[in-house]
Amino acid sequence: MLNEIRNWFLSPKDLRDHIRQTKKVYVQGSGGSTVIFHIRRINLEDYASGLDLLYTIWETYKKAPRQENRRNDIEQAKKLRDFMRDFIYAGVASPKLAIKENYDATKETHVNEVLKDMELASNLCTAIIDYSRGKKKPSTKKYR
Repeated sequence: MLNEIRNWFLSPKDLRDHIRQTKKVYVQGSGGSTVIFHIRRINLEDYASGLDLLYTIWETYKKAPRQENRRNDIEQAKKLRDFMRDFIYAGVASPKLAIKENYDATKETHVNEVLKDMELASNLCTAIIDYSRGKKKPSTKKYR
């Protein structure tokens, strides 16, 4: 009996089972509402240009006072929204999300619906990044 339990713990996993692992997270949105998501690991290198965009925006507003170049702000906001849309779509396993305009509204939710609550979207991105990097403790208290 003891050997069976030991073998169960030490037995190798199938590659597909390992790759398809998900984690249940509770993500807080604006107004204090909490939403449950099942997230999966993604390859962060595929989204490196978007992560660089986040860092560039943060550095710009950290060092210098707000500039009056509205056109640049609009372009960066559009790039950021596109990055977050693709990132959330890749990292969320449940609830089922759709990225195309023709989707079944009874079975799926469009990613743009998640992006309507920017606090929820940014906390969800943080949770996906932490899970993909293998962090045990969340880097923010907005999800657990």
